[in-house]
Amino acid sequence: QVTGDISGLVVEQGAALDWSLAGGEQSDAIKLILNDLVTQPSSSSNVAIASGGDNDVVEITARGRLDGELHTDLGEGDDAFLFDALQGLQAAAIPDTPCIVVEGDSGNDSVTFRVGSQVPANPEFEASLGVDHDTFLFDAPQGIQAAAIPGGPCIIVQAGGGNDSIAMRFGGLIATNFEID
Repeated sequence: QVTGDISGLVVEQGAALDWSLAGGEQSDAIKLILNDLVTQPSSSSNVAIASGGDNDVVEITARGRLDGELHTDLGEGDDAFLFDALQGLQAAAIPDTPCIVVEGDSGNDSVTFRVGSQVPANPEFEASLGVDHDTFLFDAPQGIQAAAIPGGPCIIVQAGGGNDSIAMRFGGLIATNFEID
């Protein structure tokens, strides 16, 4: 477990993770870069981030393969979350991964997913926005296409109380499933 402010943490190719990052009750800035996070076929990499209270910023950049689950709990406060995979994600060794989950709480939260045109077979991008006035953006400037496996990628958004804004921007072909509640 890593606690406190985390800036510029880089996870290199071949690293297998099963750990958590915990922010404090003050404003935290967490920046994580994942480069080809590959694991053995029988296990997956799991990263849990809890940013804590106050106004936090969580930025995750993923390049190449990303196996396993990435779970972020934004906690209370006006928080911002960015998952940037504009360079594309490659097929994972673990079925139905990666799974990127973001949970909001009270406060005006902003959740953004940015992906390149190529994604693994069955990734899941999920956001639970919580209460207050939240914004969600799924941005795929080149469209989003997946390998020809049933199910394909899935985008799940659960709006909470308040006046939420949900936007999706696609600059090309779309081959994905949507669940918006």
